[in-house]
Amino acid sequence: MAILCDVYLLGMLAVSLRLLYVMLFNLDRYDYRYNRVDIAVVFILSNVLWPLFLRKPRLLFSPEDLFKPEFFDMAAITRNKDKLFENVPLCTNTILYRQGIGRCSTTYGEFVFDADDVEEVLNNKLVKNKHLYSNDEGAIAFWLNRRDKSNNTVCEAPRLWSRFSLLADELLRAGMGSVRCVECEMSIDIKTLVKNDTSGNPGWNFNKLECPNKHLLLEVETMHILMRKDSE
Repeated sequence: MAILCDVYLLGMLAVSLRLLYVMLFNLDRYDYRYNRVDIAVVFILSNVLWPLFLRKPRLLFSPEDLFKPEFFDMAAITRNKDKLFENVPLCTNTILYRQGIGRCSTTYGEFVFDADDVEEVLNNKLVKNKHLYSNDEGAIAFWLNRRDKSNNTVCEAPRLWSRFSLLADELLRAGMGSVRCVECEMSIDIKTLVKNDTSGNPGWNFNKLECPNKHLLLEVETMHILMRKDSE
């Protein structure tokens, strides 16, 4: 029994040192800003339950995966956005936007906007809501302000700025921009866009724009409603 106890404690020490090494050299300020509680829980449980690792010995040698969120990794998103802000791509007078994956569905819209129109709509939003400067809107404004106004070639808005979809939705509903449905493989008259919005439903509600053939082109979150279910 004493030998088993010694083996358990030695194993705990070895796992603890390995995890501390990963926490020190593989995790950064983004991980600790958004995942510090999860990191602490993983560290404690891994030390106590380390014999379970014998069923997956790979985790003993590469425990980095233990600290990665299973679904939504806000640390990685913020890290990548900061890197993008430090090395923003070229912005021109013509902006292409493709949402790709919306909140719940794949979208098939390709939109082209005049940078002046995007800047005007964005500036109006920032005047009314200055706190947006700390979100994607601030980075987009910085990108637009640095654009090459002598360049009329098409540039693409980085998809990492997911809130660009809000600008696209507002622009399209105001009749600005051009639209193409990738699924139909054809341009769409902006006046024929179908609005399939939801409101007042439990959970997420959306502004949705579809082509006349009902292909989803753009999906934008508008509000989230929590409803309490009355007990019977």
